[in-house]
Amino acid sequence: MINEVFPTSVRAAALGIIYNVARGVQFAAPVVIAFVAARSSFGAGIAPAVPFSLLAAATVWALPETKGVRLQ
Repeated sequence: MINEVFPTSVRAAALGIIYNVARGVQFAAPVVIAFVAARSSFGAGIAPAVPFSLLAAATVWALPETKGVRLQ
């Protein structure tokens, strides 16, 4: 889905940036969860992931529809 949002000239760079930023955040997530869980509880450690999951879901619905549209 995300491939169709970017023009061909910048598609590879844009997707590379998006995927690698996501990998960086995923690398830090266990550290943050462990830090919060050690200070409070495991449920509190996982709770910060909920808003990010909802934001990701909302972002998918906000992407423009490209079905039947000629891509540049």
